[in-house]
Amino acid sequence: MTTNLVLDPRQRAMLAEMGVRVWQPSDAVQTPSSVRAELALADKNQIPVLGQSQDERASSIAVPVRREPPLRLPVLSSPPAPAGSVPLRYVIGNLPTDSAAVPFDFVLFGEPCTGDAEKLLTSMALVLGAKNFVAQMVPAQNESESLLDQLKKLPAKVLVALGPHAAKALLGEASQAMPFGKLRGAVHAASGLVGKVIVTYHPLQLLRQPLAKAQAWTDLKLAMKEAA
Repeated sequence: MTTNLVLDPRQRAMLAEMGVRVWQPSDAVQTPSSVRAELALADKNQIPVLGQSQDERASSIAVPVRREPPLRLPVLSSPPAPAGSVPLRYVIGNLPTDSAAVPFDFVLFGEPCTGDAEKLLTSMALVLGAKNFVAQMVPAQNESESLLDQLKKLPAKVLVALGPHAAKALLGEASQAMPFGKLRGAVHAASGLVGKVIVTYHPLQLLRQPLAKAQAWTDLKLAMKEAA
């Protein structure tokens, strides 16, 4: 199914930074010169947002805490588990203390990343253009509250699972036998959660597989449609 969205200059500039080419609709008000100027700003990491300074824009979106060395996420695979061990359990590593009082349109859920992958993740979040939170997915170190309990504290219309590990953590046993590619392009329901789940690529995967950026844009459009 094709989803048509009207994109503002900020979203087009962020898509350009992601490397996704979006055709200009025939009834758009932008001129070719304005589009060229917009892309030039994106190349300089000066993304225009009307009424917001760069510092204000940066403070309005949660980005992962830097982690050294950068996480190396295996592409399209599950983390190994010793024979006879229990499945790896994940939690949100940066759950805000006042999260219950903050509604979000989107929660982007996946493993932390740094460097170019973090910049790409920020671009993906900005393209969504709504209230969102980047939830860092980390292995549970103790018997703390469950991932489901934490996600209930982040009321969101749509949860965007970044990569195969996040998808399987959110969707549970029903997703274990399904290839990652089969989980994309559909709207999923997570047991115990009101928000719908959309599966897309982790930024590290997109850096390794640049051609997948167009598919990631399709996933983000589906997420925006579900949140509308």
